[in-house]
Amino acid sequence: MVSNDPVSTAMSSITRLASDLGEKATFSATQELIGECIASDQWVRRQAGYTLLGLIAPACKEGLKKNMTDAMMTASRGI
Repeated sequence: MVSNDPVSTAMSSITRLASDLGEKATFSATQELIGECIASDQWVRRQAGYTLLGLIAPACKEGLKKNMTDAMMTASRGI
């Protein structure tokens, strides 16, 4: 099933972009943004941070495995 709604298109684009850029570039481009979103008091921003982390995870799985402690600390920073 192919969905052409803006949200689905954006989500698949982020996943493809992360895959094309590679792990190192993806982490350097998104790490600060994800941290800020997850630490936000606004639930919408927190959800956006967790969603972005999930979308880039397939492209960055080796780095997340190697740095599992850091990844878990980032994921648990939410309120």
